[in-house]
Amino acid sequence: GAIFLHYNIIFGVDLVGEWWQIYYLPLMGVAVLLLNYMLSAALYLFDKFLARFLSAWVLFFHFFLAIGIFLLVKLNS
Repeated sequence: GAIFLHYNIIFGVDLVGEWWQIYYLPLMGVAVLLLNYMLSAALYLFDKFLARFLSAWVLFFHFFLAIGIFLLVKLNS
């Protein structure tokens, strides 16, 4: 069945899709985590501060991603 994939406070539900498309958000989170890890590992020898900053940024990103996923689940329940 169709589920809501995006909600906008101005327009309401503006994206509806299949149930399996809800897994795009966690998949995007894993992709960002892997990309961030590779960049951080490559930069660690040259700039330790930037590598650690990237590692802290991914926690910030995943915090807001988790909030978005939680709200999306609440919207569909």
